[in-house]
Amino acid sequence: MLHLPQFLDALPVDFFDSDWIRLTIANQVTWKYTGINMVIYMTGMAAVSKELYEAIDLDGANKWQKFRFITLPLLVPYIFFATLMTIIGNMQIFEEPMMLTHGSGGVANSGMTVSLYLYKMGWDWSDMGTASAIAWILFIIISLFSALFFLLFGKKGIKGVSE
Repeated sequence: MLHLPQFLDALPVDFFDSDWIRLTIANQVTWKYTGINMVIYMTGMAAVSKELYEAIDLDGANKWQKFRFITLPLLVPYIFFATLMTIIGNMQIFEEPMMLTHGSGGVANSGMTVSLYLYKMGWDWSDMGTASAIAWILFIIISLFSALFFLLFGKKGIKGVSE
């Protein structure tokens, strides 16, 4: 149990009870994807040619115009990839609730995710058929979300930003 400093005059906060476990998991997942997304965005920034910035400087563009007409359109594929990987990863959250709730799903299953339920179904309750069905349903849902994301923000979305 985490105790806040006395000067805050707060009660002890149990971040693993049913009221806080979702926020605790969300906080951990946010930090998990912040690092990898930062690496993806930094890679995209490094790929932008310096000549483009020099050319737009000659045209007299300000910082906002540089960002809008050079940086953002060239970063769209990286933003697309990072967003899609984050969505897929968030649909498969397993490690965080497994470690934080010791595999139980927390009080009143408040930290239960689909992947953790799949694991419990297959390994704790020895119902591999149902676990396999859950895995296939999760695969289909992720595929549908990915296809929808590609339709909404794929090549058409990339062209829309640069226009």
